[in-house]
Amino acid sequence: MIMRRQGSGTFVREVPLPTGAAHGLEVFESYPRTAARQGRPLAVGEIRIEPDAPLMADIAGVLGVGAGAPAPCIRTTLVSAGRPRVRSTDHIHPDIPLPDADTMRDRLRGGESVLDLLIAAGVPVAYGQTEIRGRMVGPETELGAELGVTSSVAAVELVETTHLASGAAVRLSVDVFLPGAIDLQVFRRVDMRHAARPRALPRSGTSA
Repeated sequence: MIMRRQGSGTFVREVPLPTGAAHGLEVFESYPRTAARQGRPLAVGEIRIEPDAPLMADIAGVLGVGAGAPAPCIRTTLVSAGRPRVRSTDHIHPDIPLPDADTMRDRLRGGESVLDLLIAAGVPVAYGQTEIRGRMVGPETELGAELGVTSSVAAVELVETTHLASGAAVRLSVDVFLPGAIDLQVFRRVDMRHAARPRALPRSGTSA
């Protein structure tokens, strides 16, 4: 918002926040850990790591590099009751340091996420933005074949970009969940520094 004051000039009065739910979505844990808490264990299935996969133009644009630039791509399948239920694809900025492929596989199978790997490597991650979409997955598609669907099914897709404090994107991930794989949840915290002083709740039958 711009404020003009006669005789003084033009000033930025307020910087608007991004549209959408941008507050308090900072709690993160890997999907296998979330599923384990819910009593729906997800095991790590196939892990494919391509250290120099050429980036498609739209992904390259998000990461701020040229189309076709070689960058690490990590694809992970999560399995429940012997059936693949989740496919995660992570594209990492080519300038980000990562452990060797064998180390990454071991840590991913141990329950860590790709974001855990970035943080452990010292990448100063500041925030992430997630878009939640619906997606049809058919048996004729590569994704459908990987997840073993036999007919078209409606899935949930999360597209997340991970940023440095400067705003530069260092990771773009696409996670696809078949129905029943996991209960996706968002936890919100209250910043107690700015919260109003709590009041006692009224007893039943009395006014506030």
